[in-house]
Amino acid sequence: MTNFNVSPKHLNVFTHYARFGKEFRPNDIGFFRVRANRNQANAGMEVFNPDPWKGLRRIGSGFSVSRGWTDERLVWQNYREFWVFTQFRNFWATNGGMFAESDVQDDLDTRGGPPRLKPAYKGVFYNLNSDNRKSWRWNLYANRGGNDEGGWFSNLNTNVSFQPTDRLLGSVGIGYSFGIDSAQGIANTDADRDAVTDHVYGTLNRDVLDVTIRGTYSFHRDLTLQAYLQPFIACADYSDIRSF
Repeated sequence: MTNFNVSPKHLNVFTHYARFGKEFRPNDIGFFRVRANRNQANAGMEVFNPDPWKGLRRIGSGFSVSRGWTDERLVWQNYREFWVFTQFRNFWATNGGMFAESDVQDDLDTRGGPPRLKPAYKGVFYNLNSDNRKSWRWNLYANRGGNDEGGWFSNLNTNVSFQPTDRLLGSVGIGYSFGIDSAQGIANTDADRDAVTDHVYGTLNRDVLDVTIRGTYSFHRDLTLQAYLQPFIACADYSDIRSF
């Protein structure tokens, strides 16, 4: 894994490369939130004006591209993103942009079966943050996108974090996610009893509402107590069941 950054006053250029081999296991580092057999390279650039002027404290834009592949050269990620951002005189900040990904192959989605084509998708996002110097902070995030196969998704999240004392930190967030997944895996089974495993998929219409509550209390620098709670309600309905 390697990173390279260059950040003069009006420019930020960044690159990243990481590789995890086929035999890599979570126990090697204690946790693992991404796939094994993974090569990933990404790069991007931001240009901005860091000097306050008129009603703005900071303004700029940027882009990034990312590509991921396996050791067998199967491309599972081909992503790009463009964004603009600004910070106002009162230290509130906002950003928004567009994202897209080309057709890629997913060798994990079939749970041991052959790679599946994931259709290209594109979308937009928006983010708004209150003054992060305050003892309370508010955030709003929303996105929406879709693919060429009739699938689409939308997310709306808002979060309030607070620090009433030096020792206590907490946050409460609400999220709503809804959309249609054009190809959602259901099961690997011999559906037609021909002694060959079929990979069963369906179109999934889904709605998920969740609440996230976090709290941290610091007794001293070497001892903290943390609590996390995330109740949710999910509704979903399958249609167009098929297999391959």
